Amino acid sequence: MGAGNPSYASVAGVLFNKAQTVLIQYPGGLAGSYTIPNGLTSISADAFAGSSLTSVTIPNSFTSIGDYAFYNCTSLTSVTIPSSVTSIGDGAFQGCRGLTSVTIPNSVTSIAEGAFWGCFGLTSVTIPNSVTSIEVDAFKDCCRLTSVTILGGVTSMGSFAFGWCSLLKSVYFEGNAPSGDGTAFSDDNNATVYYLPGTTGWGPTFGGCPTALWSAQPLLVTPGAATIFPSIQAGSVAEREFKVFNEGSVSLSGTASVSQPFAIAAGASYTLAPGQSQTVTVSYSPTLPGTDSG
Repeated sequence: MGAGNPSYASVAGVLFNKAQTVLIQYPGGLAGSYTIPNGLTSISADAFAGSSLTSVTIPNSFTSIGDYAFYNCTSLTSVTIPSSVTSIGDGAFQGCRGLTSVTIPNSVTSIAEGAFWGCFGLTSVTIPNSVTSIEVDAFKDCCRLTSVTILGGVTSMGSFAFGWCSLLKSVYFEGNAPSGDGTAFSDDNNATVYYLPGTTGWGPTFGGCPTALWSAQPLLVTPGAATIFPSIQAGSVAEREFKVFNEGSVSLSGTASVSQPFAIAAGASYTLAPGQSQTVTVSYSPTLPGTDSG
């Protein structure tokens, strides 16, 4: 795959397909930050594997991240996944032990086998509504993970999806109990699985951990979601969904409000009977030049 091969194009040492829509290989010796050029739609399998990359920004033209694309990038601490991405491949970020946080956008429908296996630096994860399945070993051995929030879309969880996350304490489920084989939280000896009133399929244990009713306060906004907005250009708009629950015994009415650069895009007013919930959509549009995040 040298420079003379007409099937490939090389830009500053990075190898692309001839049409420059797929990133084929990133040189392992290059360190630091990298912004993938606009117009590309995917990353090939193993494209960044073992590189010294510290951060990467993926453009909005992307639809998928290939299998083992960032495998064993031990120096990688930050990654921005745009809302155009629908699939994260097997082992895509496996072994990225320096990765401390990751935002999974609402466009992603499945987190593949071993996608974040061995990401020792992760401390919390929020799984969006769009995700319906979390595959085998997806977050296995994320040994610093302490909290997981799984929104209502997940219907199945693979074996050991969060296995051997030894510091995991709290797992919050919005929806009904997903299907699985009972090992999703294997060896997570400190964890408790919390579920909402009115949801179904829950027993005294789930995935190997004890369960408890999630009812700390009468009105509850999904925890952890408030800070999960991407870094975007001034003038652009990003949206995130929050859920407001009435966990009390009487009806509740109210109006959600935020301050600039945030705005309520939908669902601001609510009247909820006991056990009911409503989605509130918050938009984010920075006004300063350059990029910002909220």
